[in-house]
Amino acid sequence: MRTERPRVSVVTVTYNAGESLEKTIQSVLSQSYADVEYLIIDGNSTDETIDVIKKYEAELAYWVSEPDDGIYDAMNKAIDQASGRWINFMNAGDTFAHKETIAEMLKDLEEDTDLYCGGIDFVDPSTSTSRYRAAHGLQNIWKTIPCWHQATFIKTALMKEYRYATEYKIAADHEFFIRCHVNKKRFQFIDKVVATMMGGGLHQQERTRAHVESMKVLADYLPDIDMLFSSVYPDEFCRTRPSSSSLEFSKGFGQFYEVIKEIQRGYQKVALYGYGAVGKTVSTLLGDKVCVVIDQDKRLQDAKTSPPICAVEQLVDYDFEILVITLLGREEEIASTLNIDEEKVFRIILDGRVAIDQSNKGGLGHES
Repeated sequence: MRTERPRVSVVTVTYNAGESLEKTIQSVLSQSYADVEYLIIDGNSTDETIDVIKKYEAELAYWVSEPDDGIYDAMNKAIDQASGRWINFMNAGDTFAHKETIAEMLKDLEEDTDLYCGGIDFVDPSTSTSRYRAAHGLQNIWKTIPCWHQATFIKTALMKEYRYATEYKIAADHEFFIRCHVNKKRFQFIDKVVATMMGGGLHQQERTRAHVESMKVLADYLPDIDMLFSSVYPDEFCRTRPSSSSLEFSKGFGQFYEVIKEIQRGYQKVALYGYGAVGKTVSTLLGDKVCVVIDQDKRLQDAKTSPPICAVEQLVDYDFEILVITLLGREEEIASTLNIDEEKVFRIILDGRVAIDQSNKGGLGHES
């Protein structure tokens, strides 16, 4: 039995979570384990969240309310402040399984562990029923996320070294877990409930975007890109999606992939408009066919990347055959502002994407 009692940092990041935050605070503060520091990072909430935080501020190690650049930017702020040996991220609305959770977890902790992962009770908010979900483990890491951050304790030193990649707005935890695995950090798994997790969070609210980001993560790390299609994510895009949502892939990821393959076959010089998670996924699939990326992010323009990054006004300086717009929901707006001869333009509108052809080649489906 371990006699050491290392400090544990528990973090909750919030934004307008006044209705759900208090039960999370109470769960953390009621832990029987003696050395827990609790940090709350709020994104400048406008509801009653701040009142709830102030109610408990005497028992908090640190809290702040200020604008941030999303969940993972807030989590990185907490990592900077954390002083515990271990860190856990407990979302607003989620709770530890019971008062002894942290104490019981640390008793079973092995000496060389870097990430200690358990299971969750997943609560369906529409029915209030719960279902146990064990961590998926490393045997499925190339198919789905191996664990949940609510049920994971991570060495804080590791988090300070790696931090979350804020280019991802929903799937940065997925990228972090895979990065740890690739760099041979040691995972320890335990088959017990660590946290109760409420459904309806950001991953479910923006499910399509989350899966796009996860596919980008896998595309970056997979030893063989074709393994991407054995993951759980492509199946999500083979279901019928509401045509009214610009963020949904209405004709399925499989169909989109076929269009990308046809672009590969028909063109040698492809330009991409947008280099976020979707753009990087398309770039990975097209490989050296991509000759330039149009993106206004100055950091990308200054980076030593291949393909080169340019601003939209520099587009005329590049020789390309087809331009693919990868910014979901803004395709029509962007297409209407591009200074390209209309006689040489056709568009593919498929799964929320538009492609514009400079040379008026056929084969990819003209708009009528």
